Amino acid sequence: MAEQMIAHQELESTLPIASVDQWTKDLEMWEADPLKPNPFEITVTGPTLANVWRQLVEDEAKDLAHHQKCTMHVYNCRQYMPPTIIVGTYNWM
Repeated sequence: MAEQMIAHQELESTLPIASVDQWTKDLEMWEADPLKPNPFEITVTGPTLANVWRQLVEDEAKDLAHHQKCTMHVYNCRQYMPPTIIVGTYNWM
């Protein structure tokens, strides 16, 4: 238990104080009234792996139409690039 508390304190020390205070407040409100928004539920959405692959295929099709080098064709992303890198690249979608 002591190791978990130390790990929690170390993590918490890397976060902005205002964020920790807001999280604590939200958590305590939810614990007091479970009908309040659950702070453990994800409310932010980002690109899915399927969306990123679709975008890469669309980009490659456009490149092929304009006779340009294709990112996926040249580098074969599925073999050489981990999906997490690809998703991070397309965070702007």
